[in-house]
Amino acid sequence: MSETERDDNIIELIDENGGTVQFEHVATIEHEGEYYIALMLLDEDHTEDDDEGELVLMKIDTDDKGEECYVAVEDEDLQQVLFDKCMALLDEEFNGVEFEDEDDAEGEA
Repeated sequence: MSETERDDNIIELIDENGGTVQFEHVATIEHEGEYYIALMLLDEDHTEDDDEGELVLMKIDTDDKGEECYVAVEDEDLQQVLFDKCMALLDEEFNGVEFEDEDDAEGEA
């Protein structure tokens, strides 16, 4: 993935304290006619290159002004369903894609 594609996947949200928090867009998920977004938290401990990190699931909604906004998913059962769907989407997306061996990649650098 190019640097431009990575930048296109970065979303900045404002937290409850007014601070900016960066997330990487992982997937958009449809469930029972509603749409949700899966985001990976990017901070000093987690970067775009991490395979692990905190996955945040939010419902795509509209605010009073008709603008798109994200609402945290609080229901744990729904979170699990969305997480499972997200993992299935990612498995499908990467199914059959061969990844370069990290040791080989390091030797080429």
